[in-house]
Amino acid sequence: MSWQAAFKNIVFTSNRNPLEVLNAVKTGTADVGIVPACFIEQVMIRNQAHLSDYRVINPQPVTEMACQHSTNAYPSLMVSYRNGVDSNYILDMTNALLGLKLPFGTTWSMPENTRELYDLMYHLRIGPYNNVTYSAIYRTFSENRTIFITAIFLIVAGFFYNLIISVEVASRTKALKRALAEKDRISKQQEQTNEYISRLERTGIVGQMSSMIAHELKQPLATVSNYSRGLLRRIERGSADKDTIVKVLKEIEYHTERANDIVDHVRSYAKPHEVKREEHDLRDIVAKTVATFEKSGRTTVPVIVEGERHALVEADDWEIELALLNLLKNSADAFTEIHPAMRDEDEDVIRIRIEDHEDTWWIRVIDNAKLVDESFTEQFFQKLETTKSHGLGLGLSIVSSLAERHAGRVWAEPNPGRGVIVTIELPKYQPIEEKI
Repeated sequence: MSWQAAFKNIVFTSNRNPLEVLNAVKTGTADVGIVPACFIEQVMIRNQAHLSDYRVINPQPVTEMACQHSTNAYPSLMVSYRNGVDSNYILDMTNALLGLKLPFGTTWSMPENTRELYDLMYHLRIGPYNNVTYSAIYRTFSENRTIFITAIFLIVAGFFYNLIISVEVASRTKALKRALAEKDRISKQQEQTNEYISRLERTGIVGQMSSMIAHELKQPLATVSNYSRGLLRRIERGSADKDTIVKVLKEIEYHTERANDIVDHVRSYAKPHEVKREEHDLRDIVAKTVATFEKSGRTTVPVIVEGERHALVEADDWEIELALLNLLKNSADAFTEIHPAMRDEDEDVIRIRIEDHEDTWWIRVIDNAKLVDESFTEQFFQKLETTKSHGLGLGLSIVSSLAERHAGRVWAEPNPGRGVIVTIELPKYQPIEEKI
């Protein structure tokens, strides 16, 4: 219940003497009266009323105002000036007012904010708010119209912004899902292609298996022997601490495992099989090989096929493809051994060229990778000799064996300028009637 509803009648007497309000309360005509602060003290001086006849509602401390008051102090009289008044006159009036000595500790002051005064009149429904009946919500909106309009605008703008972002996110998410699906498809295709290449390599022909194993095992076994003898000498001298022993044993373990891996790797190859020779076009074999190699994702270096468009041979297309795959892998690996600062990826290229040489076809795999000399290419086809940091040196040995099985040969030479040229020579296909 509001304070207005607690009284039957409310009378506003701003144009009448406040003493009448005191008399109305004293005689019982009114239950509650509101008079200016310090007014009771003034009439007490004139012996027109006594404080004992009244009870002050909600008395406030007299630290700020040395007389009875029930609320915060509000200005009782406000002096203002209109626009256009001479500034000297305004200054004289201000000095005069501030110099007045007022009773009961009241003083003139410069108002900083009149909002509290208007709030009081609004809650009391007096003064300019005497007949105002609109709600507090409407008043709050009216007084803060700019803030509310700005807030509404920001809310609407935020809604549309979130809507646009949601649509964009949904679109990007859909595109990302498509990209991921395509990536998975390509990854599976590469995995299948690599598996196919791996099967080709595992079933390749490796001649003189026992000598190859012995040659490759020589290095790790020699290393193990050296570490063992060195550790034994340290123990005999008493200078082998725990850390040294652990380090040497780890090295021995590593090289032992490497020797074991070599044995497992070589044993995994299939046994030699008879060559199944049929009529094939080298151009078709090369095209299939390049497609298989590019699907593997092993390198981004482009592969270009050049030369004769029809080159018939009598061969096992599977083995020719295996040989070319090994050469393409070697060329791709050669580019990775070049420092990035020394590479120009726009110029990197691998070429496969088919050339006609009387009774034979030359299949040449040409790259422009690192700079090499003849001493480098001479060791290419030596079994278990490799220019790579890892591997058995079997790849080019397989290529050489495959070429020999088809009555051909293979050789390598430096590419003028930069890179390597590896050539496989195969006899041309001769129909049966020509053979007879």
